Amino acid sequence: MNTLTHSPLAYAGSKHRALRWLLPLFPRDINGFVDLFCGAANVVANMADCGPRYANDANPAMIDIWRTLQHYDPAGLEREVDRLIARWGLDSHDPATFNRFRDHYNTCGGSPVELFVLAVHSFNQQIRFNSAGAYNSSSGKAHHWFTPTVRENLRAFIPRIRDVEFTCSDFTVFDFTRLNADGFVYADPPYTLGTAVYNDRPHGTTPWTVDDDRRLFTLLDELGAHGIRFALSNVMEHKGRINEPLQEWVESRGLLVYGINIDYASCNYQNRNRQHATQEVLVTNYRPDGFSQDTLF
Repeated sequence: MNTLTHSPLAYAGSKHRALRWLLPLFPRDINGFVDLFCGAANVVANMADCGPRYANDANPAMIDIWRTLQHYDPAGLEREVDRLIARWGLDSHDPATFNRFRDHYNTCGGSPVELFVLAVHSFNQQIRFNSAGAYNSSSGKAHHWFTPTVRENLRAFIPRIRDVEFTCSDFTVFDFTRLNADGFVYADPPYTLGTAVYNDRPHGTTPWTVDDDRRLFTLLDELGAHGIRFALSNVMEHKGRINEPLQEWVESRGLLVYGINIDYASCNYQNRNRQHATQEVLVTNYRPDGFSQDTLF
Protein backbone atom coordinates (compact mmCIF):
# COMPACT_ATOMS: atom_id res chain seq x y z
CA MET A 1 0.00 0.00 0.00
CA ASN A 2 1.28 3.47 -0.84
CA THR A 3 1.98 6.02 1.87
CA LEU A 4 -1.32 7.24 3.23
CA THR A 5 -2.31 10.88 3.04
CA HIS A 6 -4.33 12.41 5.85
CA SER A 7 -6.78 15.26 5.47
CA PRO A 8 -5.81 18.52 7.19
CA LEU A 9 -9.24 18.34 8.84
CA ALA A 10 -9.10 15.24 11.03
CA TYR A 11 -12.36 15.68 12.90
CA ALA A 12 -14.12 12.86 14.76
CA GLY A 13 -15.93 10.52 12.40
CA SER A 14 -13.54 10.90 9.48
CA LYS A 15 -11.86 7.74 8.25
CA HIS A 16 -8.19 8.77 8.50
CA ARG A 17 -7.47 6.17 11.19
CA ALA A 18 -9.33 3.40 9.36
CA LEU A 19 -7.72 3.77 5.94
CA ARG A 20 -5.11 1.06 6.34
CA TRP A 21 -7.84 -1.49 7.00
CA LEU A 22 -10.50 -0.13 4.66
CA LEU A 23 -8.46 0.21 1.49
CA PRO A 24 -7.36 -3.45 1.26
CA LEU A 25 -11.06 -4.39 1.28
CA PHE A 26 -11.75 -2.27 -1.80
CA PRO A 27 -11.63 -3.82 -5.30
CA ARG A 28 -8.30 -3.62 -7.12
CA ASP A 29 -9.68 -3.11 -10.63
CA ILE A 30 -11.67 0.12 -10.22
CA ASN A 31 -12.31 2.43 -13.15
CA GLY A 32 -14.47 5.19 -11.70
CA PHE A 33 -14.74 5.85 -7.94
CA VAL A 34 -17.47 7.65 -5.99
CA ASP A 35 -17.05 8.74 -2.36
CA LEU A 36 -20.73 9.38 -1.70
CA PHE A 37 -20.38 11.03 1.74
CA CYS A 38 -16.85 12.36 1.44
CA GLY A 39 -16.64 14.55 4.56
CA ALA A 40 -12.96 15.21 5.27
CA ALA A 41 -12.09 13.53 1.93
CA ASN A 42 -9.64 11.09 3.50
CA VAL A 43 -10.86 8.16 1.41
CA VAL A 44 -11.01 9.80 -2.02
CA ALA A 45 -7.59 11.41 -1.48
CA ASN A 46 -6.07 7.96 -1.03
CA MET A 47 -7.65 6.33 -4.06
CA ALA A 48 -5.07 5.99 -6.83
CA ASP A 49 -5.12 4.34 -10.26
CA CYS A 50 -8.91 4.10 -10.14
CA GLY A 51 -9.98 6.24 -13.09
CA PRO A 52 -12.17 9.31 -12.56
CA ARG A 53 -12.78 10.19 -8.90
CA TYR A 54 -15.96 11.84 -7.61
CA ALA A 55 -16.50 13.11 -4.06
CA ASN A 56 -19.97 14.12 -2.91
CA ASP A 57 -21.30 15.55 0.33
CA ALA A 58 -24.51 17.27 1.37
CA ASN A 59 -22.54 19.83 3.39
CA PRO A 60 -21.97 22.83 1.08
CA ALA A 61 -19.44 24.40 3.45
CA MET A 62 -17.22 21.33 3.30
CA ILE A 63 -17.46 21.06 -0.48
CA ASP A 64 -16.67 24.78 -0.86
CA ILE A 65 -13.49 24.23 1.15
CA TRP A 66 -12.29 21.32 -0.99
CA ARG A 67 -13.23 22.96 -4.29
CA THR A 68 -11.20 26.01 -3.26
CA LEU A 69 -8.20 24.26 -1.73
CA GLN A 70 -7.74 21.81 -4.62
CA HIS A 71 -6.70 24.71 -6.91
CA TYR A 72 -4.15 26.20 -4.51
CA ASP A 73 -0.42 25.73 -4.56
CA PRO A 74 0.26 24.22 -1.09
CA ALA A 75 2.95 26.78 -0.25
CA GLY A 76 0.68 29.61 -1.32
CA LEU A 77 -2.15 28.29 0.81
CA GLU A 78 0.14 28.03 3.83
CA ARG A 79 1.11 31.66 3.37
CA GLU A 80 -2.56 32.68 3.14
CA VAL A 81 -3.38 30.73 6.32
CA ASP A 82 -0.41 32.28 8.14
CA ARG A 83 -1.55 35.73 6.98
CA LEU A 84 -5.00 35.19 8.46
CA ILE A 85 -3.56 33.82 11.70
CA ALA A 86 -1.33 36.89 12.03
CA ARG A 87 -4.07 39.34 11.03
CA TRP A 88 -6.45 38.06 13.68
CA GLY A 89 -3.78 37.25 16.25
CA LEU A 90 -5.08 33.71 16.66
CA ASP A 91 -3.64 32.35 19.89
CA SER A 92 -4.51 28.94 21.36
CA HIS A 93 -4.09 30.39 24.85
CA ASP A 94 -6.57 33.20 24.18
CA PRO A 95 -9.98 31.95 22.92
CA ALA A 96 -11.11 35.56 22.50
CA THR A 97 -8.93 35.82 19.39
CA PHE A 98 -10.77 32.89 17.85
CA ASN A 99 -14.13 34.38 18.80
CA ARG A 100 -13.29 37.69 17.08
CA PHE A 101 -12.31 35.87 13.90
CA ARG A 102 -15.48 33.77 14.05
CA ASP A 103 -17.59 36.91 14.50
CA HIS A 104 -15.90 38.46 11.47
CA TYR A 105 -16.64 35.35 9.39
CA ASN A 106 -20.31 35.33 10.41
CA THR A 107 -20.77 39.07 9.91
CA CYS A 108 -18.93 39.47 6.61
CA GLY A 109 -19.69 36.14 4.96
CA GLY A 110 -16.13 34.84 4.91
CA SER A 111 -14.33 32.90 2.21
CA PRO A 112 -13.81 29.11 2.07
CA VAL A 113 -10.17 29.65 3.12
CA GLU A 114 -11.34 31.61 6.17
CA LEU A 115 -13.75 28.79 6.97
CA PHE A 116 -10.89 26.31 6.65
CA VAL A 117 -8.83 28.36 9.12
CA LEU A 118 -11.78 28.49 11.50
CA ALA A 119 -12.28 24.73 11.23
CA VAL A 120 -8.60 23.94 11.83
CA HIS A 121 -8.72 26.01 15.02
CA SER A 122 -12.11 24.74 16.21
CA PHE A 123 -12.86 22.20 18.90
CA ASN A 124 -12.19 18.76 17.38
CA GLN A 125 -11.99 20.55 14.02
CA GLN A 126 -15.77 20.35 13.70
CA ILE A 127 -17.54 22.52 11.13
CA ARG A 128 -20.78 23.40 12.87
CA PHE A 129 -23.48 26.01 12.24
CA ASN A 130 -26.42 27.02 14.42
CA SER A 131 -30.06 27.15 13.32
CA ALA A 132 -29.55 30.68 11.99
CA GLY A 133 -26.70 29.55 9.77
CA ALA A 134 -23.92 31.14 11.85
CA TYR A 135 -20.70 29.25 12.50
CA ASN A 136 -20.72 28.33 16.19
CA SER A 137 -17.92 25.86 16.87
CA SER A 138 -15.78 26.92 19.82
CA SER A 139 -12.01 27.31 19.97
CA GLY A 140 -10.06 24.06 20.06
CA LYS A 141 -7.08 22.83 22.02
CA ALA A 142 -3.59 23.87 20.93
CA HIS A 143 -2.88 20.49 19.33
CA HIS A 144 -5.83 21.06 16.97
CA TRP A 145 -4.50 24.37 15.63
CA PHE A 146 -2.32 24.94 12.55
CA THR A 147 0.43 22.71 13.86
CA PRO A 148 3.43 21.33 11.93
CA THR A 149 1.49 18.08 11.52
CA VAL A 150 -1.49 19.88 9.98
CA ARG A 151 0.88 21.77 7.68
CA GLU A 152 2.51 18.54 6.57
CA ASN A 153 -0.88 16.93 5.96
CA LEU A 154 -2.00 19.96 3.95
CA ARG A 155 1.08 19.87 1.69
CA ALA A 156 0.56 16.18 0.91
CA PHE A 157 -3.23 16.35 0.67
CA ILE A 158 -3.79 19.09 -1.91
CA PRO A 159 -2.00 17.33 -4.80
CA ARG A 160 -4.02 14.19 -4.02
CA ILE A 161 -7.36 15.93 -4.58
CA ARG A 162 -6.29 18.05 -7.54
CA ASP A 163 -8.34 16.13 -10.13
CA VAL A 164 -11.26 15.08 -7.92
CA GLU A 165 -14.69 16.28 -9.04
CA PHE A 166 -16.47 17.52 -5.90
CA THR A 167 -20.26 17.68 -5.89
CA CYS A 168 -22.76 18.82 -3.29
CA SER A 169 -26.09 17.02 -3.26
CA ASP A 170 -28.28 14.57 -1.45
CA PHE A 171 -26.97 11.08 -2.13
CA THR A 172 -30.16 10.14 -4.00
CA VAL A 173 -29.59 12.65 -6.80
CA PHE A 174 -25.94 11.94 -7.51
CA ASP A 175 -25.48 11.08 -11.21
CA PHE A 176 -24.32 7.46 -11.17
CA THR A 177 -24.64 7.15 -14.96
CA ARG A 178 -21.02 8.32 -15.14
CA LEU A 179 -20.00 4.90 -13.77
CA ASN A 180 -19.69 1.68 -15.77
CA ALA A 181 -19.45 -1.94 -14.63
CA ASP A 182 -15.90 -1.31 -13.36
CA GLY A 183 -17.06 1.53 -11.13
CA PHE A 184 -17.08 1.43 -7.34
CA VAL A 185 -19.12 3.38 -4.78
CA TYR A 186 -18.07 3.89 -1.16
CA ALA A 187 -20.71 5.16 1.27
CA ASP A 188 -19.93 6.39 4.78
CA PRO A 189 -23.21 7.99 5.90
CA PRO A 190 -24.04 9.42 9.32
CA TYR A 191 -24.65 6.60 11.79
CA THR A 192 -28.08 6.27 13.37
CA LEU A 193 -26.52 4.45 16.36
CA GLY A 194 -24.75 7.55 17.58
CA THR A 195 -25.40 11.18 18.50
CA ALA A 196 -22.06 12.86 17.72
CA VAL A 197 -21.95 16.22 15.95
CA TYR A 198 -20.53 14.59 12.82
CA ASN A 199 -23.76 12.59 12.50
CA ASP A 200 -25.73 15.80 11.97
CA ARG A 201 -26.78 17.08 8.59
CA PRO A 202 -25.92 20.60 7.45
CA HIS A 203 -27.92 23.62 8.57
CA GLY A 204 -31.31 23.73 6.91
CA THR A 205 -31.79 19.96 6.68
CA THR A 206 -33.25 17.39 9.02
CA PRO A 207 -31.15 14.96 11.09
CA TRP A 208 -30.22 11.59 9.58
CA THR A 209 -32.75 8.90 10.48
CA VAL A 210 -33.44 5.20 9.97
CA ASP A 211 -35.61 6.20 7.00
CA ASP A 212 -32.51 7.71 5.39
CA ASP A 213 -30.66 4.46 6.05
CA ARG A 214 -33.40 2.59 4.22
CA ARG A 215 -33.28 5.04 1.30
CA LEU A 216 -29.55 4.43 1.10
CA PHE A 217 -30.04 0.65 1.23
CA THR A 218 -32.49 0.93 -1.67
CA LEU A 219 -30.03 3.01 -3.67
CA LEU A 220 -27.24 0.49 -3.06
CA ASP A 221 -29.58 -2.32 -4.11
CA GLU A 222 -30.20 -0.49 -7.37
CA LEU A 223 -26.49 0.02 -7.96
CA GLY A 224 -25.85 -3.65 -7.32
CA ALA A 225 -28.61 -4.63 -9.73
CA HIS A 226 -26.73 -2.66 -12.40
CA GLY A 227 -23.50 -4.50 -11.65
CA ILE A 228 -21.88 -1.69 -9.64
CA ARG A 229 -19.78 -2.77 -6.67
CA PHE A 230 -20.25 -0.92 -3.40
CA ALA A 231 -18.96 -0.80 0.16
CA LEU A 232 -20.86 0.71 3.09
CA SER A 233 -19.32 1.79 6.39
CA ASN A 234 -21.67 1.67 9.35
CA VAL A 235 -22.12 0.52 12.94
CA MET A 236 -23.70 -2.88 13.59
CA GLU A 237 -23.73 -2.54 17.37
CA HIS A 238 -23.33 0.35 19.79
CA LYS A 239 -23.58 0.20 23.61
CA GLY A 240 -25.60 -2.99 23.52
CA ARG A 241 -27.97 -1.81 20.77
CA ILE A 242 -28.11 -3.73 17.50
CA ASN A 243 -28.60 -1.92 14.20
CA GLU A 244 -31.57 -4.05 13.23
CA PRO A 245 -32.39 -2.35 9.89
CA LEU A 246 -28.79 -2.82 8.77
CA GLN A 247 -28.69 -6.40 10.00
CA GLU A 248 -31.96 -7.26 8.26
CA TRP A 249 -30.80 -5.70 4.99
CA VAL A 250 -27.47 -7.52 5.08
CA GLU A 251 -29.05 -10.88 5.83
CA SER A 252 -31.81 -10.55 3.26
CA ARG A 253 -29.39 -9.59 0.47
CA GLY A 254 -26.60 -12.03 1.32
CA LEU A 255 -24.05 -9.24 1.65
CA LEU A 256 -20.60 -9.65 3.18
CA VAL A 257 -19.71 -7.87 6.42
CA TYR A 258 -16.20 -7.22 7.71
CA GLY A 259 -15.59 -6.01 11.24
CA ILE A 260 -13.52 -2.95 12.11
CA ASN A 261 -12.94 -2.77 15.85
CA ILE A 262 -13.27 0.28 18.07
CA ASP A 263 -9.69 1.41 17.50
CA TYR A 264 -10.02 0.76 13.78
CA ALA A 265 -8.05 -2.45 13.68
CA SER A 266 -9.43 -5.31 11.58
CA CYS A 267 -10.71 -8.09 13.78
CA ASN A 268 -12.71 -11.28 13.77
CA TYR A 269 -16.10 -10.17 15.06
CA GLN A 270 -16.93 -13.56 16.57
CA ASN A 271 -13.93 -13.34 18.92
CA ARG A 272 -14.77 -9.95 20.38
CA ASN A 273 -16.39 -9.34 23.74
CA ARG A 274 -19.71 -7.97 22.52
CA GLN A 275 -20.84 -6.46 25.86
CA HIS A 276 -21.13 -2.67 25.40
CA ALA A 277 -19.03 -2.88 22.23
CA THR A 278 -19.16 -0.46 19.35
CA GLN A 279 -18.81 -2.60 16.25
CA GLU A 280 -17.98 -0.72 13.08
CA VAL A 281 -18.35 -2.74 9.91
CA LEU A 282 -17.77 -2.58 6.19
CA VAL A 283 -20.58 -4.11 4.13
CA THR A 284 -19.76 -5.18 0.56
CA ASN A 285 -21.60 -6.77 -2.36
CA TYR A 286 -18.36 -8.41 -3.58
CA ARG A 287 -15.67 -10.58 -2.02
CA PRO A 288 -12.45 -8.57 -1.52
CA ASP A 289 -9.44 -9.90 -3.37
CA GLY A 290 -7.15 -12.04 -1.25
CA PHE A 291 -8.96 -11.31 2.01
CA SER A 292 -9.52 -14.31 4.26
CA GLN A 293 -11.13 -12.68 7.31
CA ASP A 294 -14.43 -14.26 8.38
CA THR A 295 -17.57 -12.21 7.89
CA LEU A 296 -20.27 -11.63 10.47
CA PHE A 297 -22.87 -13.63 8.58
